[in-house]
Amino acid sequence: MNPDEISADAITSCLRTTNNTLSLWECSTREDHISEVILAIVTSMDRIDRIHIILLRRDELEADGLTLISNPGNTPIVDLRDRHVDVVNLEMKKLCSIARKRATNVRNDQDFHQFTRAHVKEMLRDTVMSDRVGIDQLKENVQRELINAL
Repeated sequence: MNPDEISADAITSCLRTTNNTLSLWECSTREDHISEVILAIVTSMDRIDRIHIILLRRDELEADGLTLISNPGNTPIVDLRDRHVDVVNLEMKKLCSIARKRATNVRNDQDFHQFTRAHVKEMLRDTVMSDRVGIDQLKENVQRELINAL
């Protein structure tokens, strides 16, 4: 792709919005903080799958005129719920601005993290084994797959 182009999937899948709101999770650049956010996300997923995340700087988002509001996140891990934030009142121009900047990060492999399906499964298994989350708090498909791995 042309460096200035953004794939449609980046908008319709990676930057999926609901009610003009983009759901994000707060963390630092430390690996353990990134892993915590991954756990917050994957414990609410319908199936175990790979995951890709891009770190965004809050100050940059706010400098671009975006409004961020803290809201409890959808995760069974109670102590991670307060790390959730929504970017609200989005319209296409603002969403494309986010996409352009993130595309640059991905192309330059900056603040871009990938977790394989196997790594996600291992993280979930370890979280269940440590009793941080009960297996019954996970979605049915995830429960089945983890039970087979335990």
